Amino acid sequence: MRDGRFPPHDAKPEPPGRAPVQPLAGNNRAPRRGASPESKAAALTADDDGLAPPDDRRAGPFAPPPPPPGADARIDAALAARGSKTSGSSDAHFWPTPSALWRDEAYARTWYAHAKRYWDDAVVAPATLDGVLGGFAQLDAPDAAWSRRFLRSLDLPWLPPDDAAGFADDDAAGFAAADVAAGIGRVAARVLLPLGARRVDVVEQSASLLRAAPDFIDACGRRARAAESPHRGPDDGADDAPPASSRCRFFCIAMQSWRPRPRDLDVVWVQWSVGHFTDADFVAFLATCRAALKPHGVLVVKDNVLGTSATADDAFYVDDDDRSVCRSLPYYRVIFDLAQATVLAERQQPVAAAPPPSTSSEGGAEAAEEAFPADIYPVFAWALAWPQDWDESMATGDAVAEHAQEAPLGGGGPSVPPPPPPPDANLRGLGDSNVPHN
Repeated sequence: MRDGRFPPHDAKPEPPGRAPVQPLAGNNRAPRRGASPESKAAALTADDDGLAPPDDRRAGPFAPPPPPPGADARIDAALAARGSKTSGSSDAHFWPTPSALWRDEAYARTWYAHAKRYWDDAVVAPATLDGVLGGFAQLDAPDAAWSRRFLRSLDLPWLPPDDAAGFADDDAAGFAAADVAAGIGRVAARVLLPLGARRVDVVEQSASLLRAAPDFIDACGRRARAAESPHRGPDDGADDAPPASSRCRFFCIAMQSWRPRPRDLDVVWVQWSVGHFTDADFVAFLATCRAALKPHGVLVVKDNVLGTSATADDAFYVDDDDRSVCRSLPYYRVIFDLAQATVLAERQQPVAAAPPPSTSSEGGAEAAEEAFPADIYPVFAWALAWPQDWDESMATGDAVAEHAQEAPLGGGGPSVPPPPPPPDANLRGLGDSNVPHN
């Protein structure tokens, strides 16, 4: 699960018109490698780690009720009721419905463990832009530019105005965010911090990717500050600003086990990663985010879409290499409905036209700079919210937590990567995804 991790998935050639699907770790995933010094990631205490205290994670507001019974069957029925295809396949298998996939023991027993092995393999998924983006490093710039514009377009009350955005220097200013399945922290570094986040929780289950995040985020911060002050000289205090990663907290934990504090975040961003969720865990994750968001907070899901038509495409395609599923547009909408989410915005990342789009206007220029190739999966972004929870009288967040649903796995603790741990170090949170989800 990484935000920066996967763009169109794996770098191997795909059939014409089909872009690679994204694996568990994505752009948003988390730092990996290059263990950072203490100044970049000081150890977090149980009381100040942004997660529910370990002893309380299964009690009170931290332990919402389990997912609604029969979620998989309800998804099958909802797709059929909409006149949408329900079938799906991998290169070697066919399933008539989503629930048939999740009942398939050959997949259910190893779904998360298989994906974890894929993203822990430094040869297959190195801690680089190319590694987390599945060989599509060239998508980073257009993706980040469009993502920043997408979040700005929502006109959120907590987002700083355009002329006040940038890497925040005031601890009291800015918003609180989470980059889930962050990979090397690409979304944190390229989207959230540049828009003025004062704190970003970088959540990634791959220790090697997470260790690389602080250095990647710092490098992006230095480049952004240099671009903001192009005439600043080497002796003008350019290096006096704290490193960008000092505004981040790093958590080595699987996204299906993440349990943030209630009403603690303004925005949660998960990109190119939800394909690693089973349907039940996807719905449970949405409930977790619901409980974690402050009033007027949003969850942004950005991912590949198998097809936008209700009848012309299959409902899903399974990538057997990294154990991820690419869902159709109707399939996503059914899951969002099941989680009682309001879709504030649903938009597709621009796609390059055969003759390039006109750049005669500012809008045209933006579209050209943000366009993805036409021969990969369509990429959509959704801004989800639960305005029914925005009652300011719910100060403690307990009432919001009633609506949350707990994923099958319990929450592991955070693991901050100070200098690289020994090979056999026990990083809390790692290994959670080895337990099969049924």
